[in-house]
Amino acid sequence: MDKQGFFHLIFFLFVAAILYLTYRIFEPFAGSIFLAALIAIIFYPVYRRLHGLFPRWQNATAMLSILLVTVMVIIPTIYLLLALGNELITMYQSLEKQVRRGGIEFLLRMRDHPSVAPILEYARQYINVSTLDFESVALDLIRKLSGWAARQSSQIFARFAIFIFNLFITLFTLFFFFRDGPRLINWIRTLLPLTEEQKSFISSRLTVLINATMRAGLIIAFVQGMIGGLTFFFLGLPQPIFWATVMSALSLLPFVGAWLVWIPAGIYLILTSTLLKAVILFGVGMFAIGLVDNFLRPFLIGGSTKLHTMLVFFSALGGLKVFGVMGLALGPIVVVLCITLVNIVQEWSQIQSEEPGTAKDSPSENTP
Repeated sequence: MDKQGFFHLIFFLFVAAILYLTYRIFEPFAGSIFLAALIAIIFYPVYRRLHGLFPRWQNATAMLSILLVTVMVIIPTIYLLLALGNELITMYQSLEKQVRRGGIEFLLRMRDHPSVAPILEYARQYINVSTLDFESVALDLIRKLSGWAARQSSQIFARFAIFIFNLFITLFTLFFFFRDGPRLINWIRTLLPLTEEQKSFISSRLTVLINATMRAGLIIAFVQGMIGGLTFFFLGLPQPIFWATVMSALSLLPFVGAWLVWIPAGIYLILTSTLLKAVILFGVGMFAIGLVDNFLRPFLIGGSTKLHTMLVFFSALGGLKVFGVMGLALGPIVVVLCITLVNIVQEWSQIQSEEPGTAKDSPSENTP
């Protein structure tokens, strides 16, 4: 290796080390930055409208846009989460009182039911079912569930400072995405070694995909909440509209979902002697509310982006496994970028093969 090549190698190693350190610096805030980018894409038309009304007040319009996001999204979400936590704790406490008053007598009657008796007969080969104290088991289950709910609530308050910090990072980033978004996008475009036509093609594909992903998330959340609310209404559960709203909101949040409502409601129905209603609720929850995301999301995203439904399905599931809940949006974005870059490489190869003097136009060695 000559001296110039050695210095080039050292320089590239130095650049790689700096890029890695930069990645490690921003890695703890990646989730907040990505969330801010998604919110900025959704609410940027609102900011653009405000900026059009007050063109000289760029910082003020960005702050006003953040205020609208806080009022329309953040405050209602926090309220619903706190209300859900209080309702769950109250429900578990009432269930424990119900069990202590003999509210599980129907479980004892179920032992002689024709559909349950064969199962218990099979279980007697391995355990002594007759010695089981159903009331103690139910009470223990209720205590564990109520303890879990209380721990989750305490963890929410214990991590309140972390939540506030992440919220601040998101809103702080969102301010600059609103204000400097176009300049940031133009800077990224200048870094790409592509033609303007190719840059515009990638930008348009990503914009359509992100908008389709956000729209699909909102539609799926509405459908899940509507199915859950109608099920609660027909089963006679209290406050179906409220719980439908909660399920819709939970469907949009990372690490949670509508199951956080319908599973406790099903347990409540079991312990209040309404087994048939509980079976219906669990069936609707698992096969309607739970699977609507898997079936609707690929069609909604694929139809808008003209991406094959199978690719959308596997990219969403693979993104969920690799990136977590954020992968539902990141997975399809990565796949679209991959397909777009492959198309660009294919276009370059076609141009190179059609240029004069290339192997295609030069005489072949076998040509006489």
